[in-house]
Amino acid sequence: MEKVTNYKTNLLYFFLFLLFFSISYGQESDSLKMVDTSLFPKDTTELQPWEIVYADTLLVDTVKKEPQLSFRDSLCQIFLSDRFDLTSQFVRSYGHDAGDYISSNPSNFSTTYQPFPLRKTVSPYGLPGNRLDVILGDNALHPVEHLPEPDNQIGFEDIPTAPVQKIYNVEGPLGKIFGGDNSTASLIMLPVRAKSSRAESELVVDVGNLGYSNTKAVFTEQKKSGRLIQLAAEYRRSDGFDDSFGDSTYHHWADIIYPINNKLNLNLNGRLYRHRGNFPLRLKPKFTRNRRDRDFSARFDYSFSAHNKSNLGIRHQRSETETDIIRQPYKRDIDIIDNSIFYAHESIFGKTYMSHELTMTEEEYHNFNYFMTRHRAKLNSNMFWGDSTISFAANISAEKVGGYDPAPSAVLAYKMESESFYLSISSGYVTKFPRQYELDLTPQIDKFIDATVNDYYESGNVYLKPEKQLSGNLTVSLGPINNDLTISITGGKIFDGIDWKQFSLDTNGLSLTAFKTYNQDIEYANLSITKRISLGTKLFWTGAGSYRYLSIDGNDSPSYAPDYQFNTGLELNHYLKFLDLHLYGYIEAGYVGPYQSYPAYGKAASDLGEKFVSNMKLSFRIKSFRFYYYWQNLFAANYNPREDYGIRDLLFYYGFTWEFLD
Repeated sequence: MEKVTNYKTNLLYFFLFLLFFSISYGQESDSLKMVDTSLFPKDTTELQPWEIVYADTLLVDTVKKEPQLSFRDSLCQIFLSDRFDLTSQFVRSYGHDAGDYISSNPSNFSTTYQPFPLRKTVSPYGLPGNRLDVILGDNALHPVEHLPEPDNQIGFEDIPTAPVQKIYNVEGPLGKIFGGDNSTASLIMLPVRAKSSRAESELVVDVGNLGYSNTKAVFTEQKKSGRLIQLAAEYRRSDGFDDSFGDSTYHHWADIIYPINNKLNLNLNGRLYRHRGNFPLRLKPKFTRNRRDRDFSARFDYSFSAHNKSNLGIRHQRSETETDIIRQPYKRDIDIIDNSIFYAHESIFGKTYMSHELTMTEEEYHNFNYFMTRHRAKLNSNMFWGDSTISFAANISAEKVGGYDPAPSAVLAYKMESESFYLSISSGYVTKFPRQYELDLTPQIDKFIDATVNDYYESGNVYLKPEKQLSGNLTVSLGPINNDLTISITGGKIFDGIDWKQFSLDTNGLSLTAFKTYNQDIEYANLSITKRISLGTKLFWTGAGSYRYLSIDGNDSPSYAPDYQFNTGLELNHYLKFLDLHLYGYIEAGYVGPYQSYPAYGKAASDLGEKFVSNMKLSFRIKSFRFYYYWQNLFAANYNPREDYGIRDLLFYYGFTWEFLD
């Protein structure tokens, strides 16, 4: 049977098309007047986050608009502390993909399979599988990639970077309150927001060895009426070491707010992604590796008052991964489609913020001729109390997925913060259901390493149980921002964890390296310590390390799980006033402790890790233009982050960032 998208999906595409393209972006009305600023108090420190009116937005339409409550903006302002914003560190270092956003946090074990094209995975605390939430703005992202020797992890080259303005790596279950699926750790990315009523933009160009280039552009403009348009695009390509490597990716993102009247807004958000390229499996057979993501949402926001707002909308997600090994029968075309309708209500009572949401979803799973659907429903409630000094938060949800009993999730969090002290405590219990391809991936046997006999097998598992995550985090920070000492302790247990497991399968006298989804119990604990020192804008130093414990079904030395790692970085900045020129120099080094790979195809497990890797970056900035040049793997360390994937060369890159419309 030929794979098709059913009529419901076609109708949804048509509806989204009309919403996106029927809105006219004509000239704004000229009937503008200055707001009487005496209506607004001069001191905004006592105002709620949604009440603050900024000076550069005081030019408004003659039509009086109601204040627009935003539960998410208030949650971000209160629970995402500036001391954990990683944006400045990302600018100091370098970034080929979203995995580099959080490389400075030693709690994360990052694996780069090869320099370019990238496949980079990030494992919080060395955990296997997909246990790091990735959240962009209001949406949790759910890319799917299935490669031979599957690991159920996200390739972070598939995560958009062009629209991102602020970056937070939250340890523990707090990310569940922001819409994540896990209670272990989260990467929370806040997209660009217009700072004034002027059009703003940024262009980033990055060029380097191995035919690598990456171009990103962002445009944002907010009209006086509240109409907002934000666009971002990214194109990346690389040739790699030889013709077994090489790929290209496109990423497009848009966020549009269109006020219909003084109470009703139309909010449109969309993302398109395409990845085409080749990838070697253990440096032998070459297979094509193609990925596609489509993510569209449209919702109406209606403000009953300054304290009550409702949202009604739809969201369409589609993630497709294709693999095709040249001159071999192995082929996969996994296509997962989620069509959702949701209703949410947000309200404020004094310092109490509440949001309740009901989501109904139809899921489709395609794998060539194989096709299945299932339905799910979720009721989610978020509440938090307090302000930027002392706050409490809670998340309670219940979810029903076809074929499984309803299951609950709950998260509690407390935060206390002052100029020189920070404390947060969070704990949570989260139920995570198997995805359809984990259940129903059809078995396949193939010749991977030895071209004469079958030596590889993979299959889903229809008997998977839901995963239950129990976790907690304690974070303490002493000292002011950039001169603080931070200690973070995270741990928990995952019951019936859903992961791909490697084992040996004997059939017809042959021994096959096999991969299959299984449930397994995981216990973990992680201690990380970070110290930062800054002298104004002249000097910035950071040093961080982590030590972790991980046990999977009683095995306390699992593969790809180093016990400890460290990193450090130093930046010097000199300002030439007569030229209005900033000069920067930055050097960093990282070390990962020893760890082992999986044994495969009759070979013993490889000893990996135990290498220092250093990078250096020089840059200068004049007004809104910044040029940089950096050296990756400065001392040409020869190391394997994963077996059969070596990184051995010093690589050079240069580029610039230019805010050309500001």
